[in-house]
Amino acid sequence: MKYILLFFLVTGMIFSQMDFAYAHKMVIETVEAGKIRVVYEDGSFSRRTIVILYDANGNELSRGSLDHEGYFFYDPKKVSLVVANDGIGHRAEWEVGTINQKKSHPIDGL
Repeated sequence: MKYILLFFLVTGMIFSQMDFAYAHKMVIETVEAGKIRVVYEDGSFSRRTIVILYDANGNELSRGSLDHEGYFFYDPKKVSLVVANDGIGHRAEWEVGTINQKKSHPIDGL
């Protein structure tokens, strides 16, 4: 009985000291034609996020980082697909001209 009580006491102490991580998804918000903002659900953004632009044939046009406020600028006449990746497991895709983004998911295997 003494060991069972000690087990629960130690287990309770361990779990009370843990910080829990909560998942959140990455979102591509359309600001205006040629301007997007890439943020997490809570409105924050990551400076490490890379945005990759593709044409209608799936060819990569360019890639770059967000500005100091989380915005990214592009030529809407040339771009068909926007992919954002923060490098730590969050990825979002948006087809230019659609209202909602195509996908937002953690990268498989991470």
